[in-house]
Amino acid sequence: MKGVVSNYFSINRMPTGRALYALKEMHKVASQRGLEDVEAATEVAVEQGNRAVRVEFSYEQSRADNSDARGKAVELDNRLDAQIGAIQSLVAARKVGDEDDPVVKAARRVLEVVFPRGVAPIIHQSFEVQLGIMKVMLETFDGDLASEVELLGIEREVQRMGQLVEAFEEELATAEANVTTFDEVREARELLHEYVAIVVGQVIAAYPSLDETATRERESLLAPLNDQQERVAADYRRRRRVTDVDPDTGEELQEDDEPIIDDAPPIDAELDEDSEVVTDA
Repeated sequence: MKGVVSNYFSINRMPTGRALYALKEMHKVASQRGLEDVEAATEVAVEQGNRAVRVEFSYEQSRADNSDARGKAVELDNRLDAQIGAIQSLVAARKVGDEDDPVVKAARRVLEVVFPRGVAPIIHQSFEVQLGIMKVMLETFDGDLASEVELLGIEREVQRMGQLVEAFEEELATAEANVTTFDEVREARELLHEYVAIVVGQVIAAYPSLDETATRERESLLAPLNDQQERVAADYRRRRRVTDVDPDTGEELQEDDEPIIDDAPPIDAELDEDSEVVTDA
């Protein structure tokens, strides 16, 4: 990300709930003090925090939907494998007979066109590749091999295969539709981190002095953020997984309640063990 503001501050990356809770508390104080610039900055940051929460939730839902759809696709794939194997076995059985028997000729043609190397090359493929192969098979059964299918008496098996292929394609489409990627989650979190940095900059600008009054006011306004920063740093010092909080109440979330994103580290930044947002001399 170009032009990042956070490079100028020592701010640890936090779970979304912690950042959002701190921003909401700071907004209350800024509003009470009539600090319009700080108030406006926190409002923008809170809006981004809410967006990050929605993206994280959407990501978790996408993972759940994808897993569920793939689970159904596995079941359909197994049924399709069995159905294709059954068709090949029925056709192979009808190949036995006299050379001039029309049924024997039909069976040999189907085996040559559809199963030249047997069933394995069809069913031992990725879902998407297998789907493409099966759709071509159905087109061939309904087209060039329509008379052979009728002569062999496998219309019922081919029809059932068609129904399974249709359901299989729908499940694969469901797994890919409306997917929220982790890149989107990372981007939303990174933007939130930058808006937090902008808020800190506005707080410093509101109290641009090192005298006792300005220092006290500045630190009290930053207290909610510094508190969450300290909690994050403490988890890292103890090499514990960084936990999150309810963004409205600040209540620590139990592990089962946390919006977990398993395939990425919870926070991807280096931490200063005792860092705070602002340290006055």
